[in-house]
Amino acid sequence: MTGNLWVGDVGQDRYEKVCIVRRGENHGWNVYEAFAPFSNRYRRENEIYVPPVFAHARKFGPSVTGGFVYRADPRSSFYGTYVCGDYESRRIFALTQENRALKKVRQIGTAPQRIVSFGQDESGEIYLVGYEGMIYRMDFSGAIFE
Repeated sequence: MTGNLWVGDVGQDRYEKVCIVRRGENHGWNVYEAFAPFSNRYRRENEIYVPPVFAHARKFGPSVTGGFVYRADPRSSFYGTYVCGDYESRRIFALTQENRALKKVRQIGTAPQRIVSFGQDESGEIYLVGYEGMIYRMDFSGAIFE
C-alpha cells in the first residue's frame, strides 16, 4: 500500500534489526550492527549508512523473523503496524514508524512454536508459520495497540 519494503535482518552477535529498504541504500553491515558501530575495516569515506527502523539486543531473541504490515481492519489500533517476531525466543512484536523512525514498539505475544515465517492473505490478515509446520492466524480483534 505504501511501497515500503520491510526487511528483518539477523545480526552478527549483538543486535537484530528491522529496516525499510530502498534501492541503492547502504544499511551499514559490517560497519554497523543495527545502530551500533561494529568495525571500521570496510568503512568508506563519505558513505551514507541508513539506520534501521527498529533493533533489539540479543537478550530479546537472537534471530529476527520479518513479517508484514497489518491492513485487514482499518478500525483496528493495529492497522498500519508492522508485525514481526523472533525465531528462537518466539516473541512477537508490533511497531509503528514515521519516516523510517521508530514511533512505538510493543511485544504483543509469544508464539506457540519457533517463528519461521509470516504470511498475509488478500484481506490483510497476518499468519504466523511455526517451525513444526503449524500455521496460526493472528487475531487482532479486541486487542489494542498502545
